[in-house]
Amino acid sequence: MEFLFRNANNILISLPVVRPIQWLYRNPNQWLYWVLGLLFIVSPWLWDGLLKLCYGQETLPRTKLLALSPEANRILQNYCKARNWKFPALRVLPTATPIAMTLGCWPRFVRIVVSQGLLDTLTPDEIATIYAREIASVGNWDFLVMSFITLLVQIPYLIYQYSAIGAQWCFERVRSEPPLIPDVALSILKPATYILRVIAFPVSVLAYGVYQILRFPALWISRRRVYYSDRICCNLTGNPNGLTRALLKMAIGISQTTPQLDNTTFLLEGLDLLTPIAPTQGMTLGSILVSSPPSQLIG
Repeated sequence: MEFLFRNANNILISLPVVRPIQWLYRNPNQWLYWVLGLLFIVSPWLWDGLLKLCYGQETLPRTKLLALSPEANRILQNYCKARNWKFPALRVLPTATPIAMTLGCWPRFVRIVVSQGLLDTLTPDEIATIYAREIASVGNWDFLVMSFITLLVQIPYLIYQYSAIGAQWCFERVRSEPPLIPDVALSILKPATYILRVIAFPVSVLAYGVYQILRFPALWISRRRVYYSDRICCNLTGNPNGLTRALLKMAIGISQTTPQLDNTTFLLEGLDLLTPIAPTQGMTLGSILVSSPPSQLIG
């Protein structure tokens, strides 16, 4: 940050008339710590807003979970009661792709997010295993780190996502020549959209590169924590086969319901640090397992 600020002022010095900004000479670390701390504290509500705005997140009533899987409700209630925790907030994403993740900055403010596709695909005992492994990540406290890191990497990822989508959307709208837009305006908008696409391409590539760089250090933690969550899940449910079937069905669901270049693809890739199965794993494993249902593989 200090390097960036110093060079920004050097550029301003080289320009005529413009003067350097004095506060850029100050050490930015203190302000950076305050900003990161504030983001961490409000991260549960930032996640709520982000998932609702971008992916249509809704509240999942506890009564609905009780109807779908009484065992899942019992496991969550007992696990939280034993630790004097508040029952986690339940959320659902209206997508057919099976997804599950845990978000929050503290056990009191945990959100367990699943997709409608997961609830429709899995049996009651399999739903219970997924909720058990998600609450297990709260017990391990690794959800704090992963939730916050994933929130930070959403900044470059959303720039990549919407610069690519937005430029293409504008180009297609103008190319279709809507009747409500005058010809004079179209003659101006058409070259403007071409320029926008030219600008959006390097911006999206750069943003995606930054996303991958920031995401890379967290990959090991993301995959290592799965081992401990799965182990605790099996202890809570006594049903390792149910967890295996659930994960296999999720992989199959990802391979079958994830078309190329749509909102679901962005959802899976942008949040893959939090999900039990990465999109590439799901696509590969799910494609292989389509011909052999999990019920035949695991009794």
